[in-house]
Amino acid sequence: MKVARAYNILTNLIQQGFDAVGLRYHGIYIVLKTLSSKETRLVKYHASEDDTFSMRVYELAYATFMINGDNFLEDRSSNIKNLVEVYKKATPAFLDVLQGALNELQANAAEATEYLEGYSYTDKSRGYWTSTKGSGLLLESTTGIQGTSSLGINTTQAAWVIRNDIMDGEVKQDRDFGNSLFVASASNPEGVKKTTQSVKNSREMLDTDRAELAMYGNAENRRRIVALSQGKDGKNVWTADIGTADSMVAQLDREMQGYRDRHDLFIEKHEKAQTDKIRAAQAEDARKAKELRDKIKNQEVFQGHRAVTKEEMDAHIRGEIDLKQVDVVGGEAQGMFKRGKRVLSARRP
Repeated sequence: MKVARAYNILTNLIQQGFDAVGLRYHGIYIVLKTLSSKETRLVKYHASEDDTFSMRVYELAYATFMINGDNFLEDRSSNIKNLVEVYKKATPAFLDVLQGALNELQANAAEATEYLEGYSYTDKSRGYWTSTKGSGLLLESTTGIQGTSSLGINTTQAAWVIRNDIMDGEVKQDRDFGNSLFVASASNPEGVKKTTQSVKNSREMLDTDRAELAMYGNAENRRRIVALSQGKDGKNVWTADIGTADSMVAQLDREMQGYRDRHDLFIEKHEKAQTDKIRAAQAEDARKAKELRDKIKNQEVFQGHRAVTKEEMDAHIRGEIDLKQVDVVGGEAQGMFKRGKRVLSARRP
């Protein structure tokens, strides 16, 4: 999902309490919305899980926002009953169309919540938080839609409120810490100066990290996009330095998903280099041994004597036979074999 689309969905989920999609079926224009946690629980109270048809009907009833321009969020309890009766009498084909649209709507909303961290750091999000402070998110005066107060807060709104509360707490802590440093500067100006610079550097790193997250949506998407822009596969890349709590959490999350970090890639590169070195040495030894065997095999010191075979030479080196008993090349060659055998024996551990 593109970051812009995810942010549009998150804006709808937070500022009006739901995301919506419209569809036309045989001249009827229906707008469906995402279900809140409260509505999902209510569906389970109305129908048992083994009664799939009733579950489907109640889900569609609670998900219906408008029909031909009429708002069904108003007078909620009465409209839910009416919608249930209508959907019970509807054709299976009509219900299939609605259910398919609702499933896609819910899936898109769930995927968009993966970008909530980055969205929370955007100016748009922080500006809306400043104006509401997370209170009255579902009031008609806030959403501009009649009937939203009966929907119940959704999980995205709850997570968004928590994130902004944490950021507000950070601002307060920075302010209090600054006041403490001001008091301490009277007795230890040099120490306060160093501490102030260290805190400033940490805050700049955190602000930079969050600005990037606001751009990419989340840490994983940032890592993937940066890796692809560098011509890498998006998985096995050198990760960023761990300088903040957020980046440490992102690094641990990558490791849990099986992605390799700096250390993993370095060890793998070193092991591969060592393996290649060993294989190259083995190939060189095999080549030299073959050259020696070919040289001895093709060498005829005395006419009328056959060349030693590979099997005879290997057996002689192992000490299993004596080439003097074999009708091979003459004494000069036998002396060569004896010298070779002494050399090989001296090399054995």
